[in-house]
Amino acid sequence: PERAMRRRIRFLPLLLLLLLCSCAPKERQGGTWDELELDHRVELQYAEQFSIDCYQGGCQKITIGTDGTYLVVPEGGEVPADIPERVTVLQQPLDHIRCGSGAVTMISAFGGLDHVSSINVKEDTIAVESVAEVVNAGKITYSGSYKEPDYEAITAQGTQLVLDSNMLDSCPEVKEKYEELGIPFVVIRDSKEVHPLGSAEWIKLYGAILGMWDE
Repeated sequence: PERAMRRRIRFLPLLLLLLLCSCAPKERQGGTWDELELDHRVELQYAEQFSIDCYQGGCQKITIGTDGTYLVVPEGGEVPADIPERVTVLQQPLDHIRCGSGAVTMISAFGGLDHVSSINVKEDTIAVESVAEVVNAGKITYSGSYKEPDYEAITAQGTQLVLDSNMLDSCPEVKEKYEELGIPFVVIRDSKEVHPLGSAEWIKLYGAILGMWDE
C-alpha cells in the first residue's frame, strides 16, 4: 500500500495542474453583502463537497457542505459591510497558513508553498519531495499535530488560517481554541468525495483561497 501511495503522489502534481483553471473575477469593489453581484460559479466536474461563487469586484464565496461559508476578499479589496455572522472573512494576502499533509501536497503542486508557514505532520513522514525540501530548509516548520497543536508557535508565526482534514472534527476543543485565538480554520472534506477525481478537484479551492488561479 505504501508503494502504491508513493506512485499516486508522484503523478498527483500533473493531475492537479490540469484541474486548476483560471477564475479571477474582474475589479475590486466594497459595498455591502447584499450588494455583491455574482459573476459566475466555478465549474466543478467531480467534487460535490464544496462550491465557489465568484463575484464582480474580486470577492469569492466558498461553501463547504454544511460546515460554513467563507468570503475570500482580494488583496487591496474592501470587506463588504453587513456580512452575516455565519460567514468567515479571509482577507488576502494569506501568507501564514498552517496545513495538514493533504493541503500542503496540493498547494505544492502549483507553487504555493510560500504561503505556508507550518504543518501538522513531522518531517520524517513527508512523502512529497518539494515539501520536504522546504521543511528541511526551515521555511516551513512543524507546529504540532492536528489534535495537539503548538498554540504558542502558531500564534508567534502570525498564523492567519488553518487548513486541516476532517480529523479535526474529533477535536472540538482544538476548534474552540482556534476560535478563541481568532484564527479561522477550514475543514477539508475531500475524503468524502465519491468520484476518484473529486478530491483532486479541491485544488480549485486552494487556488481561490491563495489567489493563485493563474498558476
